[in-house]
Amino acid sequence: MDPIVILILHLLLYGIPPLVIVKLVKLDKSMTYFYAYFGFLFVFTQLFAVFYSIKILNDLVITGGNIAYSSIILITLIITIESQEPTIVRNLITIQVILN
Repeated sequence: MDPIVILILHLLLYGIPPLVIVKLVKLDKSMTYFYAYFGFLFVFTQLFAVFYSIKILNDLVITGGNIAYSSIILITLIITIESQEPTIVRNLITIQVILN
């Protein structure tokens, strides 16, 4: 399969769930979904970094961990914008520091 197609599929795979979670948070008023997805991404970032990489060009290789880590950054930004509470951002930073 073409590497660009795989990269686009990854972008869809990691980009759509945060948008769905935003809708769930607006209905439920709970940050549990964000924390669960953040934890899922954190675990799989470590795994995907080892398992595979996508060769985009001859000298450009992107690992699965890099793609998943980009999704962690995306979900952190969405949580920050959606909640606007400093305690939630502090919790995310604490989770990341403890698990690293």
